[in-house]
Amino acid sequence: MSRDEVVGVVPNIVIPTYYQACWEKAFRYLDIKPKFLHPEFKKFRINTEELNDLVDEKTIMVVGILGNHYNGTYDPIWEMDKHLTTINAKKGFQVGLHVDAASGGFVAPFQDDVPAWDFRLKNVLSISASGHKFGESSCGTGWIVFRHRHDLSEHIEVEVTYLGGVSYSMTLNFSRPATGVYVQAYKFLRLGMVGYRQKVRNQLDTTKAFRDRIRSLKWNHGAPLFEICDPGDDPGLPVFAARVNPKLGLKFDNFALQRAMVQFHWYVSAYHLSFEDFGKDGANASTALCKDEEKSASMFRVVFKSNLTQVMAEDLFHRLAEIMQHVKEVEQAEAKKELGRLNDLKDLTTFVSSGEILRIRKCRVKLFANPHSAC
Repeated sequence: MSRDEVVGVVPNIVIPTYYQACWEKAFRYLDIKPKFLHPEFKKFRINTEELNDLVDEKTIMVVGILGNHYNGTYDPIWEMDKHLTTINAKKGFQVGLHVDAASGGFVAPFQDDVPAWDFRLKNVLSISASGHKFGESSCGTGWIVFRHRHDLSEHIEVEVTYLGGVSYSMTLNFSRPATGVYVQAYKFLRLGMVGYRQKVRNQLDTTKAFRDRIRSLKWNHGAPLFEICDPGDDPGLPVFAARVNPKLGLKFDNFALQRAMVQFHWYVSAYHLSFEDFGKDGANASTALCKDEEKSASMFRVVFKSNLTQVMAEDLFHRLAEIMQHVKEVEQAEAKKELGRLNDLKDLTTFVSSGEILRIRKCRVKLFANPHSAC
């Protein structure tokens, strides 16, 4: 018997490949099959037209991620909603959209240039957000909001009466500390709409200033040192994401940069563009995250929380620039050394000790005016 025959009817969720750990738990614990939307590497754009082939009679929801944790891009929830409306009407489905706004839930509401992504859209039935990321609450604070009360299934709701009155529990673990709720309530009252808007604006301005400084870093022949792959000026999280320019062919990669930055007490997280594909008949195989990059490719990111100020961002930039300047000097020294060796081999004749010519080798080597173009 196949796995599907053993389990029975296996529901599926259509979700981008850059999902967070909570979805992996759902796939594992609840026997849900994921069906993946693979993005293109540049700005992590997904093709929403692929929903037409992925959504079927076993699909229980489509998930759009408002600010992925790789580069901060917002999924086009507004486009996903349009396609889902067409699919539901054509096939007679009632598939809804869940917006995973774990990161963007406390950023997007305070940006002016974001299209409708919430309950203004017909198919958005639920939204989740993490209060401890950009909501300024304590760790472990999370929220989920349903469009209608009836969208919350009675089958996952446990009624509790022995604590005095009636309360409802809808989580896997019953007792939870109330600290995060109180901290979040305090931040709501203390900052308000104006305060959160100013906070988000400061974070985005700091991110942009840092991004612009990084763009000024060039290799010796003018090529950029880094390939930037975050949303840029498009709506997105206050995140800078990039990778050491692969076109330079450097031995120094994103993980080497991470290790070097630790020496200055900065943690710049690097990671491979791969994920565990739970959709391949239960086989947890590592596969490429993006449709146009190998799974061995990598990148790094910097998350600009509210406590990462302009002054700290300047220090971060100078440390990073210092490291890359050292890399350039090392690469230049190695290139000159290699160029000298190649010059010695340009017209090499080998003799035996008796003077008899054993072999003549002509090494036709192209010489470069710029030693770095030989790397």
